[in-house]
Amino acid sequence: MKPRYTIIVCYKNKEFLMVYNPERAWEFPGGKIKQKETARQAAEREFIEETGYKPKNLKKIKQKNHGIIYYSELGGRKTKKSEYTLGYFKKLPKKLSFSTKEYKEILKTTENLPKQTKKQTQTPKNN
Repeated sequence: MKPRYTIIVCYKNKEFLMVYNPERAWEFPGGKIKQKETARQAAEREFIEETGYKPKNLKKIKQKNHGIIYYSELGGRKTKKSEYTLGYFKKLPKKLSFSTKEYKEILKTTENLPKQTKKQTQTPKNN
């Protein structure tokens, strides 16, 4: 099955990164794969556009239906401003773009991966 979109899960201090899309709600960074673009290229592009940061050590975790889930650490600042407001969470916020069940399944795929610590990352400021 050819993938159509990517999702990137990024942790810092056991909290996961989400972006606030004003047209929908809180969601993981990610998006559609453009024609002539690999899933990895799309994941990198979407992460930079939505967060303003470069993904670091991007790893494919799982393909689910038409989507690919990636895990990433937070790399250095790539752009001065992110497309969306950023937030770190220990549990899922109430306002989500898609079903809570879907987000829980995504988080479950990354629960045994090492989580980035404070010394390994910069702290993003909400833009």
